[in-house]
Amino acid sequence: MRNSVTDMKIKTLFNYFCKSKNTCIFFLVIPFLMINYAVDSKNMNLKLNGKKMQSKMKRMVLLMLVFGGMVNTTMAEDWMVQLDDNTYWTQVSIPGTHDSATGDGWPGLTSLVGAAMAQTQDLSIEQQLACGVRAFDLRPCVSGNELVINHGILATNAKFANTMRQLCKFVSSHPSEFVVVVMRHETDGDSNSDKWADMISDCLNSDDILPQLAAYRRDLTGGRTARQGARLLAR
Repeated sequence: MRNSVTDMKIKTLFNYFCKSKNTCIFFLVIPFLMINYAVDSKNMNLKLNGKKMQSKMKRMVLLMLVFGGMVNTTMAEDWMVQLDDNTYWTQVSIPGTHDSATGDGWPGLTSLVGAAMAQTQDLSIEQQLACGVRAFDLRPCVSGNELVINHGILATNAKFANTMRQLCKFVSSHPSEFVVVVMRHETDGDSNSDKWADMISDCLNSDDILPQLAAYRRDLTGGRTARQGARLLAR
């Protein structure tokens, strides 16, 4: 006789993920359901004792979780492929992060304060891209002859030019994807340096960034942006 409690839990889990429309979850749920019914079926002549069956099931579930996680990550890296070319960006709920570069860490002694008081992200920019994040809050400040991304007065490990090139590299290798960059001058970090505007302009107009760059506008669609050859939207 089947365990009705187990049956109910599994069916509830199955229905939940069906409603979520996450196709990769079937790699996890369907095999688990099949195992459950096979073990309980009177028509199956199973010779394994309880402990061996439990061990086999645990290993199979673990493999399914690992495989499902790999599929999920792959889908997250290219999720925009599902969008129609005529979709306006203003119609899309784009996942983004606040003070995005804080997950890249802090230099020197700043790490003692930064990690405790200013860190808003646990993942690096690269990891966020892999998870499907497509909008980034970057706050560059003037630091000597370069722009460093800050959170308030605290500088992160992320250099603005390097981060922009990292985003360009990602969208180049994932043609279906677009990234929105929201920039602001974090004036607390450089005493409102008058060099900021010129340094930002020099960076964004560099040969390896400018071709991917487009100004964010309300009338932009995925197809129109792609025809411009730009996949990095700045505002």
